[in-house]
Amino acid sequence: MKRIYFFALIMCLAISANAQILNPGFENWTSGNPDNWWTSNVLVNVVTQTTDKHSGNYALKGEVLSYQSVNIPPQVISGSSIAQGFSISQRYTSLDLYYKFSPLNGDKFFVDVVMYKDSNAIGAGATVQTTTVSSYTKLSVPIYYSSNDVPNKTIISFGIQGPSGSDYSVGTAMYVDDLAFGTSNGINNLTGKSPDKKSYPNPCNESIFIPLNNVYSGNIDIIDMLGKTIKTTLIGSQVANNQFIKLSVSDLPAGIYYYIVNGNNTNYKDKFIVVR
Repeated sequence: MKRIYFFALIMCLAISANAQILNPGFENWTSGNPDNWWTSNVLVNVVTQTTDKHSGNYALKGEVLSYQSVNIPPQVISGSSIAQGFSISQRYTSLDLYYKFSPLNGDKFFVDVVMYKDSNAIGAGATVQTTTVSSYTKLSVPIYYSSNDVPNKTIISFGIQGPSGSDYSVGTAMYVDDLAFGTSNGINNLTGKSPDKKSYPNPCNESIFIPLNNVYSGNIDIIDMLGKTIKTTLIGSQVANNQFIKLSVSDLPAGIYYYIVNGNNTNYKDKFIVVR
């Protein structure tokens, strides 16, 4: 029964990752614009609905077009007005999306995300992509914070810019679908191969046995889904002849964790689950 409740909780957390991004898959449109998003469709519709999607029925397409000899770029911002944004209630660590990009003459695809606590910006992330991406590819934008506050508003923006800013080329196009906030970019940044043997028991409750893979000295870090190291254990000579080391997890809340073993000029990592 505990395990059923735990996995139900994990599913709820996964769903909530994009629940606070309104119309994240650009399925809903009104009068040529995606619901809950501002676009630069002022003089000409540079942002349109497309059936060339990653999932669902539709996605968003943006293309640089010419209007009265002026090149107009597609730009999209969260909220029905430019500064409205979306209300949030979690400290997300990445913005994830799927995209395709067809640049001309050095044009760029940009994504920006800013996290606010009331009117103060407390976190941000940004990326600029310059290469052709011909099939839908996942893009993760890490979000870095300058305080320990939990944000209550986010503004997301993406679009096309020229090599020097406003010198974009007619025909450069972007496709965007399936936006979601993530809480594990710290985990995604972890390095290390998979171990030869698996930890056990997994899921665990009181303790877990972690494989040593002939590591005789070094340390083991336990890392939560935010990428934060919450426990470090030294590997000493007393375990030199053992294939596994036993670690207590009785003080850890239920959740998903990673361990990473560093030693003997090698490192490896794997995931485990704590249940209560």
